[in-house]
Amino acid sequence: MSPELFEKWVPAFVSTILSETPVYALFLRDRLGLGAALAVGVALQCITHPLFWLAWDAEADFFYRHYGDSVVAFELVIFLAEAGIVWALLRPRKPWERLPNIALALIASAGANALSLGLGMLSER
Repeated sequence: MSPELFEKWVPAFVSTILSETPVYALFLRDRLGLGAALAVGVALQCITHPLFWLAWDAEADFFYRHYGDSVVAFELVIFLAEAGIVWALLRPRKPWERLPNIALALIASAGANALSLGLGMLSER
């Protein structure tokens, strides 16, 4: 990663952790416990965020030419990857837990990624 891109990545990474982790904690605390839910939120960002930026750096000209489509495609992949990881981490659902694990994982990931995407778009203005 170039030094210029790294300088952009650090604040984006920190803001993503600060925005997405509480959302994951909110949705997952009843199933995982608060500490584990917070850890999952941070771990998800440590997995997906660098991959996004490294891929962007590798093909920056292409992604900048197709900026809107690229952001949508990346966000969709990250949303699904994070939902899949959360789903894999959830223990089997108890009978009194109404929401199926896959639905909980998808909702948590959608909420977290929508919030950070929205904040990121606002910060670009």
